Amino acid sequence: MILWRSITLILLITGVLLTACTSDTSNEASVPAQDETQDSGQTITVIEQNTINKINTNAETASKEKFQIQTRLSDFQLISDTTGIAWGSTRNELRLYLTQDSGKIWKNISPSSSVQFQSNPHYGRDIFFIDSQTGWVVRNSSGSAETVVLRTVDGGVNWKLASLPQQAKSAAIFFVSKNVGWIITEDDQNSLEPHKSLYRTKDGGVKWEKIMDNSPNTDIRGGSLNPAIGTLSGMVFTDVHHGYVTSIWLDQPHLHTTTDGGVTWKENKSFFNMEKYQGCEQFTSSAPDFFGESTQEGWISVGCTKNGQTKFSAYFTTDSGNKWNYVPFPLGWQSGVNQLLSPTFLNSKEGWALQSGKVFHTTSQGVKWAELPESSVLKTTMSKYPEVVKFQFYSSKVGWLLVQTKDLKRSLLLQTKDGGIRWHVL
Repeated sequence: MILWRSITLILLITGVLLTACTSDTSNEASVPAQDETQDSGQTITVIEQNTINKINTNAETASKEKFQIQTRLSDFQLISDTTGIAWGSTRNELRLYLTQDSGKIWKNISPSSSVQFQSNPHYGRDIFFIDSQTGWVVRNSSGSAETVVLRTVDGGVNWKLASLPQQAKSAAIFFVSKNVGWIITEDDQNSLEPHKSLYRTKDGGVKWEKIMDNSPNTDIRGGSLNPAIGTLSGMVFTDVHHGYVTSIWLDQPHLHTTTDGGVTWKENKSFFNMEKYQGCEQFTSSAPDFFGESTQEGWISVGCTKNGQTKFSAYFTTDSGNKWNYVPFPLGWQSGVNQLLSPTFLNSKEGWALQSGKVFHTTSQGVKWAELPESSVLKTTMSKYPEVVKFQFYSSKVGWLLVQTKDLKRSLLLQTKDGGIRWHVL
């Protein structure tokens, strides 16, 4: 009897193990590598590219082909009120996601894991999307690996690669259309005079032509993009001819412009007025930003740092950058992890600022600011995720906020749909 019971128990255990091994594990197998166990953060519902068509045609399949994963997001960009991209990387693999329903469902639009990234791309520096279908990502050179530009025209279903002529690091990227775009590269990063080059494409990134080089030995015609020892802040073009680049040189903000598509550049000396500032030990500046489809109205944020604190002001233009109007912001001095967090503007009048977990709103170009009612979700979240990675509004109602922990291992993406009063986690 004892022998029979032992045999029965063994058979029962064996059956349970076989059942577990043969259960449906197709869902888990389709999820991208579970990178997120070591760098956790946002829990998002993801659809794999190879299941999108099935989901679009079969509602019953939809519930089976959606997966929840965790990923530590490092950046995002809003493309419309409901559409945005967000990304991070783990084990040198870029994990790029697209949502078109305000974050309820995300599509995995990542390029192949065979393309390794040594660092997380930043929007406007290494990554740029002109709409939900068309985008570019720069994989910077590392060791023997060359600098490559990945491009997609079908929302990440397929990615194609192009190489830049030299090994360098992308400092800025911008496209004015699906065909025409620019990349500024820097090499000799540890040098006091980093070498800068400007590349342009007219076929969507298939081929890149070097049109500017600030090396004294170059055979490329054109003036210096910006001082050789300058630190680039950002680049924007309003059409195929007119472009703007901001940089910090000799501890002051500078603005350079082009009217021939980037071949030659000159400095706009009326942009920054040092007399407006007192006792600043150093400055920061943002990339130039023109509002919506406007080629006339834009702004540049400038931060003044002294005694370990930073205070922001801005310069606004209404004539395509010929003249800039200085506007000091009556906001407090900032310190700590969010010391360099600039206000953000939707248009020439409306903007938001986030200081000490409180949201401020202006409709007067920053002359006056109103503190918005406290959000309990925002307050609780920022007590756990105190560092703001990015703060952006797409409309007067819709904005996103990415926050992370001080150890940079966890992140959380939040959204507002009422202009910054109430927030919820995506």
